[in-house]
Amino acid sequence: NMISAIESAESYALVQFYIVRDDKIGRRLRDALVTKARSGVQIYFLYDEIGSIKLPAAYLDIMRNEGIEVSGFKTTQGRSNRFQITGRNHRKLLVVDGHTGFIGGNNLGEEYLDYRDTHLRIKGPAAQHIQLSFAEDWYWATDELLSVSAEITPAEKSDQAVAIVNTGPADARANCSILFSTLISQARTRLWITSPYFVPNNAMVVALQAAALRGVDVRIILPDEADQVLVELASFTYYDDMLSNGVRLFRYREHFMHQKVILVDETVAGIGTVNLDNRSLYLNFEATALVADAGFIKEVEAMLIEDLDNSTPVLCEHYDNKPLPYRIATRIARLASPLL
Repeated sequence: NMISAIESAESYALVQFYIVRDDKIGRRLRDALVTKARSGVQIYFLYDEIGSIKLPAAYLDIMRNEGIEVSGFKTTQGRSNRFQITGRNHRKLLVVDGHTGFIGGNNLGEEYLDYRDTHLRIKGPAAQHIQLSFAEDWYWATDELLSVSAEITPAEKSDQAVAIVNTGPADARANCSILFSTLISQARTRLWITSPYFVPNNAMVVALQAAALRGVDVRIILPDEADQVLVELASFTYYDDMLSNGVRLFRYREHFMHQKVILVDETVAGIGTVNLDNRSLYLNFEATALVADAGFIKEVEAMLIEDLDNSTPVLCEHYDNKPLPYRIATRIARLASPLL
């Protein structure tokens, strides 16, 4: 796990989270970082100020007092951006010594232990891609270049094709939307997706409908109950758009579904930080690990089959049977969906 990786660090560790909590889990990771810093390991800690708005300054001061380099992402830096609340850095990354990296959906807090989530541990050259992502974000926040190892260390146990794709509002194009639209359009037999939020834009709706209409097995696993009321209301209005065109929706019963996974045919699996909503597709800084490896794809397939076994298929009646005031509220929420 991530704590063990930090404890193994010999030169440096790069740590980045969207949400950091000052609770048992947050303090455990912080204490592990402090211990390594005291042993001479260089630690860099990056967090998002909006996601971690409840994080007390004392939590960060303890690290700073131990020589750990700490910074917020500073979305609001500059006069023109001082009231900015979009452009959040939604990435959750860890890199140790340039050869081991972590990427996925987990935030840093006790509440997330009860979430259904997925995080990847990556060893080998792709860890350098995660390191580059952190280095770019650190430079954005601090105007400082990191002094880290650029040595490429081959993975010891496997040879998998892995790409780390970073997207965000600083891109010249809407790369996150383009990435997922492309993955969806490439599907020929299977397209399975998990997301905690499902408020797609029109382009994504059409891409999903088109995939199902050309015979692709399209399945989307969502939470049984969303953790945001407006998102839950807006999501309901997409049920008919999906179900009437052959897209199958499922609501995961066991825990809050927070993982962000996409599985395309027998070709590629993606795990990262992207939700199927406008905030992830256009407004946030996100990261996705794409893996093209038959063995890994089988593992993801087995994982999602287990999730489907713990999910309830969605029927149009789930929305149609709601009282009229509820359905009116969902339509109002959909109008506000670009802001969610």
